[in-house]
Amino acid sequence: MRNIAQVIGIEGQDEDIAEFTRRLVFNTLIGNADMHLKNWSVIYKDKRTASIAPAYDFVSTIPYIPDDSASLKVSRSKRFSDFTLDELSHLAAKAMLPEKLVLDTAKQTVAGFHEVWAKEKAHLPLTKSVIEAIETHLRSIPLR
Repeated sequence: MRNIAQVIGIEGQDEDIAEFTRRLVFNTLIGNADMHLKNWSVIYKDKRTASIAPAYDFVSTIPYIPDDSASLKVSRSKRFSDFTLDELSHLAAKAMLPEKLVLDTAKQTVAGFHEVWAKEKAHLPLTKSVIEAIETHLRSIPLR
């Protein structure tokens, strides 16, 4: 994860860094253990300036393949249970990203996710077992 974060930090703008952080947090919260580098890319809309490419392949894998680890390390760990502000701070330092932007965006994303999830989970086209798997997973994530 550090490599793509570094590219986005060097080539992109603050909004790209914030969007990268939102996507990382979202995929961790839903339990997407299948986020590989191929799911992260940049696009050059004006053929000179890089920005984060549109999102794709965001799916919760834990209801189908129980796994407590992502496919890539956030910074030091792949384990969802190690997803903390400290881990994001370490990623920001190693990838040379603005720490305050990363941490503030992560906190906002977590709060927004939990608010929307609480209101909308019953209205989503998800089975009860999928919702329960995500709920169980969310309780294991220390970042709140």
